[in-house]
Amino acid sequence: MKIALCFLTYGDLSKQELWKPFADATDKYNIYIHNKYNFNSTFNKYCIKQVIPTRWGHISLVKASLLLFEEAYKNVENKYFILLSHWFFSKMISLGFITG
Repeated sequence: MKIALCFLTYGDLSKQELWKPFADATDKYNIYIHNKYNFNSTFNKYCIKQVIPTRWGHISLVKASLLLFEEAYKNVENKYFILLSHWFFSKMISLGFITG
């Protein structure tokens, strides 16, 4: 049983050092990224192949989310699916929910 971490991003993930333990825990997590812009980092390998152009407040964001879930659902080990923004940790830190 695994958790699928599904990211809608502009590009690379912010706070990569905080996401690295999740990426390393391949027995617990699978990572999927729908990126608006190409990037080069260790997280590039998690980008899904089929992406669509997105716009803020537009139905394209829903369609991009569905593409992420569709890709994650192909892996039968995934039992839980979480939709995340690349700003998740940054926002949680700024709100005081996480320190670091």
